[in-house]
Amino acid sequence: MRRPKLEEKDLFNPEEAIEFYGLSRRKFAQLLNSDERLPFIAFYRTRKIIIRSEYERYMEEHPEVEEELRNGR
Repeated sequence: MRRPKLEEKDLFNPEEAIEFYGLSRRKFAQLLNSDERLPFIAFYRTRKIIIRSEYERYMEEHPEVEEELRNGR
């Protein structure tokens, strides 16, 4: 059985999201570990899972966050 390509996935682990969206690893980790309740994070036991459709919707509504994550500022 082959592993699905990132383009085909609806759920990402944080490393896959960083790779797929070209994000700053440090800034994305800060966002995930913040106290803010983020609608695109789901938990599987202790693991954080990124829901692709919710992440994309959140970034459309918060373009300043997306720019910061991509530029690593």
